[in-house]
Amino acid sequence: MRPIPLIWLLLWSVAVPTTGVGEADRSQPPTRFPLPFADEAPRIPELARAREQLLRAIAARNREDVLRLVEPSLAERLKLTLTPNAREWDELRKTLSLGGAFTARRGGVPGREEFCAPYVYSNYPKPVPEPLVGELDPWAVVGDHVSIRAAPRSEAKTHGTLSYELVKVTGNAYPGTGSPRWIEVQVHGRPGWVEAERLRAPEDYHACFARFSEEWRLVVFSHGSTMPW
Repeated sequence: MRPIPLIWLLLWSVAVPTTGVGEADRSQPPTRFPLPFADEAPRIPELARAREQLLRAIAARNREDVLRLVEPSLAERLKLTLTPNAREWDELRKTLSLGGAFTARRGGVPGREEFCAPYVYSNYPKPVPEPLVGELDPWAVVGDHVSIRAAPRSEAKTHGTLSYELVKVTGNAYPGTGSPRWIEVQVHGRPGWVEAERLRAPEDYHACFARFSEEWRLVVFSHGSTMPW
């Protein structure tokens, strides 16, 4: 057999690369948009104690103890909403259990430094990263190694995990009525399902504390689509 001329070997290696451009691109790690857990309350012991007292009162469903730790105008509203079986009890507990940060822009009084929870609310980025811009604001994953499922059920196949980061949501939920257990997300163009309790929308409930002399009181407990950013 005659040997293949060297020039033909060189031309073949250029015309038929072993790794195509598209394949190389797919090998790149996906871009992530972290929103790490934060809790700045321990910086001020009086604030940390006030939050802990409030959480104990919530756990006991003791409305009078809750109202003693709340600024008067907010207390008047909570008298009406914190009825024995109101969902606000659980929402307030979840909100205060998800860390938080100090802010002078997102509290009850612009320019006043307040501690606002959860960290998702106080540290939510402005503007949203360009790849996550869509019809809906991205939600925050509030957990580590949270599974993305192929279908809205716990035994469905997993095709990746998310950890304390922002993720696109499609607007689909399962079940479609009542309180959904699963939320559909989109990660790098691929749809998947995440347990609702492991996600937090930016317009979910938030709560803020402010200092009055040496005492910290709850001054905000609210939610809604109109956010101060």
